[in-house]
Amino acid sequence: MKNFFKAFSLVEMIITLGILSIVMLIATQTLVTIVRVSSISKYKTVTKNEIGFSMELIDRLLSNSSVADVYVYDTINARQYDPEAEAIVEVDPGTYNLDEIYSIELAPGITGNEIHVRPYGYDIWACIALFMDVDNSKGYLVKRTMGSFADGHKSCFDTGVSLSDPLLVLVSDEVMVNEFKVSYTQSSSNNNIFYVDLEMEPIYWVGGSHAAIGKTVFRQAVITTQGLTWY
Repeated sequence: MKNFFKAFSLVEMIITLGILSIVMLIATQTLVTIVRVSSISKYKTVTKNEIGFSMELIDRLLSNSSVADVYVYDTINARQYDPEAEAIVEVDPGTYNLDEIYSIELAPGITGNEIHVRPYGYDIWACIALFMDVDNSKGYLVKRTMGSFADGHKSCFDTGVSLSDPLLVLVSDEVMVNEFKVSYTQSSSNNNIFYVDLEMEPIYWVGGSHAAIGKTVFRQAVITTQGLTWY
């Protein structure tokens, strides 16, 4: 008596494996796309939150100050930020005269990367500036507050002057600052109108250079001092 066994033929097995391969490929691509979109959304949101926080801080400082207590300087080529030492260093000591740079604030219409503000009614100065790192590969937006300057406004970011007033980096390690520009004009109401441009982008970006969603986040603000109008 002969026994008969039922089984799939070789052709059927090949067709089945082909269908399963196509299904797995589609599922894998879908999963990769979901993870990619999630990562893009995460880092984009982080960048938006940090640029919003920085711009709001600058807005509050400028709008709550008087003209006499706001100074703008251009030190982007003279100073850098060393993340390991958490200190501001000179790009090439002796090349730029910091005393000369800080002796006179920038004139209206001239763009700077550093702003010193003393809020109305306070004795504390807040200094905010964009400095590149020592490798010129990443920009840092840093802030420092000081009650007084030992050697003029140059002292605000001279971290060797006072260790009790540490630097505060306004962005996380996941975000870099590409641009921070400040300029101003004088208005008829004895107040100054400040124009602030701030641009940031996430460091970790899986979207690629040809992604439909750009990684750069840009904010621009027009802020008016109000200290002289208060009574």
